[in-house]
Amino acid sequence: MKANKLVLMLFLTMALIGCKNEEKVEEKLDQQVEAPKAEVFTFTLNATIKADDDFQIFFKEDNDAQTPYEEVNSVWSGAIKGNENAQDIVFTLPEAVYPTQIRFDFGQKKQDEILINSLKIDFKDKSVTFKGAEFFNFFTPDENFVKVDKTNSKIMPVEQKDGTFDPMLYSNTDFTTEMSKLAQ
Repeated sequence: MKANKLVLMLFLTMALIGCKNEEKVEEKLDQQVEAPKAEVFTFTLNATIKADDDFQIFFKEDNDAQTPYEEVNSVWSGAIKGNENAQDIVFTLPEAVYPTQIRFDFGQKKQDEILINSLKIDFKDKSVTFKGAEFFNFFTPDENFVKVDKTNSKIMPVEQKDGTFDPMLYSNTDFTTEMSKLAQ
């Protein structure tokens, strides 16, 4: 009889311990599933850049064309190594920034041409990609600083009188519309 009680007590103890462990595993799984994605915009430019350089992206959160682009509202690519092959240049905006306009600065060093293959913009679980010449439907060049060959999806920096380069393209209203769709 004592043996039966001992076996019963042992069985109940093991059952209770086993249930507690299952609850802990379920709690951990729930915690992993519930982690929200960071609210950051990531811009991935796939391009062929043949010479070493640094790119920069400026952003504005208003739709006022008169608001200047400022250094504090920009992100640098970091050093880009020139390469004959296409490479991804990634810009991650600060958390809780919702850009309505951006300006791409395609380096400050001499480049014969830069081939734009695509621009992918990610936000949370959404993304949009502009491929090849489609990129130029969303960006307007500053022709004092850059020439564009839309057919071949290339930009050619223009050397300034002082020998510097600052090729830049500005987003347009179609870009602003796409940003609104992503942020919804």
